[in-house]
Amino acid sequence: IHTHSSFNTPRLAMSSPSKRIAVVIAESFQAKTGFSSALYPLVPETPIALLRVCDVCLIDYVLETLVLNGIQTVYVLLSSSYHAVLDHLQTVRSSRGKAWVDCREMEVRPVESTRTLLKLFDAVEEVIHCNIIPEDSSFLWMPIDVLVTTHALSDAFAHHTQRTKTISKYAATMLCYQESLSLQTALEQAVVESDALGELAASESFSRDDMPMTPVTHSVSPAEFTAPKPPTGPPPHASDEYRMVLVYSRSSQVVSGMHRCELKEGASPHNDEDVDDTSSWVPPPFPIAVSRKDRIAVRSDLLYSGAFIGSPGALSTFKFFHNETFDVFSWYLTNFEIDQNVFGVEVLPSHSVVLPVRTVAQYLYASWCVMHRLAYPMTRESNFADQRQHYAVSHEAHTMYLATQSGLPAQRHGHSNVVVGSHTRIAEDSKVRRTVIGCHVTIGPSCVVEGCVIGDHVTIGAGCTLRDSIISAATVIGDGVNLSSHCIIGGSVKMATSKGPMYLNGARVERCQLQDSESSVVGDMGQGRACIPSEVTRIPPLVSLLQSDPVASTGGPGDHDDIHDDEDDETVVFRNAIEGLVDMGIRYPSRIENQCMEFREIRNRHGMKNGDLAKTVLELLLQKAMDKAMRGDEEEGENDDEGTGHRSPAASPSSAAASAAAYDTAKAWIAQWCRPFFKEFVRSDDDMEFVIIGMCIAVADPKCLLHSKASKLLEWIHNACDDDLYDEREYCIVSAEAVLAFDEFVASLEESEENGDELDDEDQAVLTVGGLCYKFIEAVRKFSDG
Repeated sequence: IHTHSSFNTPRLAMSSPSKRIAVVIAESFQAKTGFSSALYPLVPETPIALLRVCDVCLIDYVLETLVLNGIQTVYVLLSSSYHAVLDHLQTVRSSRGKAWVDCREMEVRPVESTRTLLKLFDAVEEVIHCNIIPEDSSFLWMPIDVLVTTHALSDAFAHHTQRTKTISKYAATMLCYQESLSLQTALEQAVVESDALGELAASESFSRDDMPMTPVTHSVSPAEFTAPKPPTGPPPHASDEYRMVLVYSRSSQVVSGMHRCELKEGASPHNDEDVDDTSSWVPPPFPIAVSRKDRIAVRSDLLYSGAFIGSPGALSTFKFFHNETFDVFSWYLTNFEIDQNVFGVEVLPSHSVVLPVRTVAQYLYASWCVMHRLAYPMTRESNFADQRQHYAVSHEAHTMYLATQSGLPAQRHGHSNVVVGSHTRIAEDSKVRRTVIGCHVTIGPSCVVEGCVIGDHVTIGAGCTLRDSIISAATVIGDGVNLSSHCIIGGSVKMATSKGPMYLNGARVERCQLQDSESSVVGDMGQGRACIPSEVTRIPPLVSLLQSDPVASTGGPGDHDDIHDDEDDETVVFRNAIEGLVDMGIRYPSRIENQCMEFREIRNRHGMKNGDLAKTVLELLLQKAMDKAMRGDEEEGENDDEGTGHRSPAASPSSAAASAAAYDTAKAWIAQWCRPFFKEFVRSDDDMEFVIIGMCIAVADPKCLLHSKASKLLEWIHNACDDDLYDEREYCIVSAEAVLAFDEFVASLEESEENGDELDDEDQAVLTVGGLCYKFIEAVRKFSDG
């Protein structure tokens, strides 16, 4: 384990049990989708810990909250971003005058993980391995991607400690907050405090020590304080796909029921009527028991912050299949009869502000809230580090913050809720609202910029319209580019076109080599490519047609105009979710059994059956075996159909070797997955038939490496991949009865084809492979009859 050089021992559990300890997970991981981030490519171009919200890094917000709440020791767990974050903690001084690693009020210890942090379990294993938390000490588990402004953590610690003494096997306290009332209440609190501070400022006996310490005013002098304006709309939900129903005891705060109410089929998270209509949500599946002895609370207005206070030894209860801490608490409820672990809830006070920073909408909204002083006020006295920009409130607008060398004229009109960095130039006739602008930025004439975050050294041409988007550092936006609907433009991207205005909606663009650029996304003069499918068009939105008379472009529509229906197909989404687990199981076969819980969760979430799951897994195993063989044989042939496992006739000299390698790999992987996975999920004849169909889909193409091995593969999954299992029940994955039922299905398809019926791709694959397996099926029939 690598720690900060000032530490004398590699074992970190040297703190006194009485100390309040916090563990900050300073990496962004989303296990259900791999290491991808909803903020890609902004993250990981910028480490999540160093992502700036109004020129202050997230790690600074988190540490500032912890030190204000009396945390004495905080461990910052890092992996890939260790050196960058360590340099920040060593060089950037906090508001207390010293770097964080030298802070007297709170001991900050960066910890470099020896493993890659891909999911929650990796972080837990690293904390346990490093012995960071003493065995007899409670601790605060804090994610990096949430901005919390509260002084209630001390009370939460006290309540948690009391519960551990009075409640048996009390494991943790999850920290929740109210979904929509917190910011409004903070606003009302600010208005009240501004009046009170105004009276104090008018009195001669006022001193700085008399100023109340609150999340809104802890660093603002009364004379400078201005009440913020109310938000123009509701804050984005922590998740647009679900809401949480929480049932807990009013006396003990112990949770007895917790459920994510997902939207019903047909309801859209982007439709306000669907979101607000209670009938659009799937109700909790568990009964709610009412007792006169113990009053309960049923809440649907709470959101989980991602932070919790854990009891001594709580981390040892985390399982491999837990993707997030919410899954851990669900596991406690599901296995209460076995493990007896319980947990409680602590609702943060209404004046607390919790702002998740996990999506584009949330990141933009968090910046907006800081500008409105609902979180940490944006004034010259509230900056966290002396090396940061020093901002002053503009004399023209109380919600406009200018760096000391912003370069803007004294008289500015049309700008509101704006943070402007140093050496920034904005054309006279351009309009900027609700936007954070970095330093050395140039915005050309006739531009409209609303609700954006613009990085350093960005150049924006004339006539651009940017709404609700993020522009990373060193990006060049040419004339006539229009961005909307949460676009993210990565660093050093150039967007320019000679064919008239270009409109991008929800685009994610990353930098690349010039020869790899996609002109339909960045223009014929640009450099960059799309990260994910996005809607790109040269047709202006309807509102611009009503407001102006644009000249029709001579250029044709972009290559990405087509809607990708496959992305919306439930089967494709299900397959993508399964593929990540299959890749993990291939890399770590010992973890396959532990993944079964996660396989069940995905199966249930998508409304699939065991047969669908087993069919998809076998199909993926065979396809990945062929891909591996192709990669190993790519130097022997030159005509590979783009890694699909197919090879043209010109590559036939090496096809035999590649086919044998794919077959050996497939057999080995099926044998590894047979007992821990297939035995668990393949139980009925229907499930077994689905498995055979999955094999057919994978090897039906005559060009694929395993096409000629179809009969041997069927024999392998029937009686050869696990000798002990075959001796136990006379089959491995599929029984003889299932093989014969498959033959009857093939016969029915042959009859349908003779009658002129049209077969879909799956039936055609079954018909093709069924003919290849005819001899083996007849052998199984003779053995069964004999």
